[in-house]
Amino acid sequence: MTGYVMGTLDKKFVEGNIKTFDDFHGAILDIFNDWETVQDQSVKKEEFIRNMKEKINPGKLDDSTLIIGIATPPAAMAAKRAGENVPQLGFIKAIPDVVFVPSATILTLFLAKLTKRMLQGSTTAS
Repeated sequence: MTGYVMGTLDKKFVEGNIKTFDDFHGAILDIFNDWETVQDQSVKKEEFIRNMKEKINPGKLDDSTLIIGIATPPAAMAAKRAGENVPQLGFIKAIPDVVFVPSATILTLFLAKLTKRMLQGSTTAS
Protein backbone atom coordinates (compact mmCIF):
# COMPACT_ATOMS: atom_id res chain seq x y z
CA MET A 1 0.00 0.00 0.00
CA THR A 2 2.81 2.40 0.80
CA GLY A 3 4.42 1.57 -2.55
CA TYR A 4 1.24 2.68 -4.29
CA VAL A 5 1.21 5.97 -2.36
CA MET A 6 4.92 6.57 -2.98
CA GLY A 7 4.34 5.91 -6.67
CA THR A 8 1.55 8.48 -6.66
CA LEU A 9 3.80 10.97 -4.88
CA ASP A 10 6.52 10.39 -7.43
CA LYS A 11 4.12 10.72 -10.33
CA LYS A 12 2.55 13.93 -9.03
CA PHE A 13 5.60 15.80 -7.73
CA VAL A 14 8.67 14.50 -9.58
CA GLU A 15 7.21 13.85 -13.01
CA GLY A 16 4.42 16.43 -12.73
CA ASN A 17 4.73 20.09 -13.66
CA ILE A 18 3.84 21.92 -10.44
CA LYS A 19 4.53 25.65 -10.59
CA THR A 20 1.72 27.29 -8.65
CA PHE A 21 -0.01 26.75 -5.34
CA ASP A 22 -3.17 25.59 -7.16
CA ASP A 23 -1.17 22.88 -8.94
CA PHE A 24 0.31 21.80 -5.60
CA HIS A 25 -3.11 21.81 -3.93
CA GLY A 26 -4.61 19.72 -6.74
CA ALA A 27 -1.77 17.21 -6.51
CA ILE A 28 -2.23 16.86 -2.74
CA LEU A 29 -5.98 16.33 -3.19
CA ASP A 30 -5.30 13.65 -5.83
CA ILE A 31 -2.95 11.87 -3.43
CA PHE A 32 -5.58 11.89 -0.69
CA ASN A 33 -8.20 10.57 -3.12
CA ASP A 34 -5.84 7.79 -4.17
CA TRP A 35 -5.12 6.99 -0.50
CA GLU A 36 -8.86 6.73 0.26
CA THR A 37 -9.30 4.40 -2.71
CA VAL A 38 -6.51 2.13 -1.45
CA GLN A 39 -7.94 2.20 2.08
CA ASP A 40 -11.41 1.30 0.78
CA GLN A 41 -9.98 -1.60 -1.21
CA SER A 42 -8.09 -2.96 1.81
CA VAL A 43 -11.20 -2.65 3.99
CA LYS A 44 -13.24 -4.49 1.34
CA LYS A 45 -10.58 -7.19 1.15
CA GLU A 46 -10.54 -7.65 4.94
CA GLU A 47 -14.35 -7.72 5.01
CA PHE A 48 -14.40 -10.31 2.21
CA ILE A 49 -11.90 -12.53 4.03
CA ARG A 50 -13.85 -12.23 7.30
CA ASN A 51 -17.12 -13.13 5.55
CA MET A 52 -15.50 -16.09 3.82
CA LYS A 53 -14.18 -17.41 7.13
CA GLU A 54 -17.59 -17.01 8.76
CA LYS A 55 -19.74 -18.43 5.96
CA ILE A 56 -17.64 -21.29 4.57
CA ASN A 57 -17.37 -24.52 6.48
CA PRO A 58 -14.51 -26.53 4.96
CA GLY A 59 -14.94 -30.28 4.84
CA LYS A 60 -12.79 -32.61 6.86
CA LEU A 61 -10.30 -34.77 5.00
CA ASP A 62 -10.58 -38.40 5.96
CA ASP A 63 -8.57 -41.47 4.94
CA SER A 64 -11.01 -42.63 2.28
CA THR A 65 -10.92 -39.24 0.54
CA LEU A 66 -7.12 -39.27 0.55
CA ILE A 67 -6.89 -42.82 -0.80
CA ILE A 68 -9.51 -42.18 -3.50
CA GLY A 69 -7.79 -38.92 -4.49
CA ILE A 70 -4.47 -40.71 -4.91
CA ALA A 71 -5.74 -43.90 -6.58
CA THR A 72 -8.28 -42.45 -9.01
CA PRO A 73 -6.04 -40.64 -11.56
CA PRO A 74 -3.99 -43.73 -12.51
CA ALA A 75 -7.17 -45.84 -12.57
CA ALA A 76 -8.86 -43.25 -14.80
CA MET A 77 -5.92 -43.32 -17.22
CA ALA A 78 -6.00 -47.13 -17.32
CA ALA A 79 -9.77 -47.14 -17.87
CA LYS A 80 -9.43 -44.58 -20.67
CA ARG A 81 -6.72 -46.60 -22.41
CA ALA A 82 -8.78 -49.79 -22.09
CA GLY A 83 -11.92 -48.04 -23.30
CA GLU A 84 -10.17 -46.72 -26.41
CA ASN A 85 -9.79 -50.30 -27.67
CA VAL A 86 -13.49 -51.11 -27.29
CA PRO A 87 -15.36 -50.20 -30.51
CA GLN A 88 -18.50 -49.04 -28.68
CA LEU A 89 -16.43 -46.59 -26.59
CA GLY A 90 -14.47 -45.08 -29.46
CA PHE A 91 -15.70 -41.59 -28.57
CA ILE A 92 -13.38 -41.67 -25.52
CA LYS A 93 -10.45 -41.04 -27.88
CA ALA A 94 -11.87 -37.57 -28.59
CA ILE A 95 -11.71 -36.55 -24.91
CA PRO A 96 -8.27 -35.16 -23.95
CA ASP A 97 -6.50 -36.70 -20.97
CA VAL A 98 -6.28 -33.30 -19.22
CA VAL A 99 -10.09 -33.16 -19.20
CA PHE A 100 -10.89 -36.83 -18.59
CA VAL A 101 -8.63 -37.54 -15.60
CA PRO A 102 -9.56 -34.53 -13.41
CA SER A 103 -13.24 -35.00 -14.29
CA ALA A 104 -13.13 -38.67 -13.34
CA THR A 105 -11.28 -37.84 -10.11
CA ILE A 106 -13.75 -35.15 -9.05
CA LEU A 107 -16.71 -37.36 -9.97
CA THR A 108 -15.27 -40.27 -7.98
CA LEU A 109 -14.59 -38.07 -4.94
CA PHE A 110 -18.12 -36.67 -5.13
CA LEU A 111 -19.70 -40.10 -5.42
CA ALA A 112 -17.60 -41.46 -2.55
CA LYS A 113 -18.63 -38.57 -0.28
CA LEU A 114 -22.28 -38.95 -1.33
CA THR A 115 -22.21 -42.70 -0.71
CA LYS A 116 -20.59 -42.20 2.67
CA ARG A 117 -23.23 -39.66 3.70
CA MET A 118 -26.04 -41.93 2.50
CA LEU A 119 -24.66 -44.88 4.46
CA GLN A 120 -24.13 -42.81 7.60
CA GLY A 121 -27.64 -41.39 7.28
CA SER A 122 -29.22 -44.84 6.88
CA THR A 123 -27.39 -46.27 9.92
CA THR A 124 -28.42 -43.39 12.16
CA ALA A 125 -32.06 -43.53 11.00
CA SER A 126 -32.39 -47.26 11.79
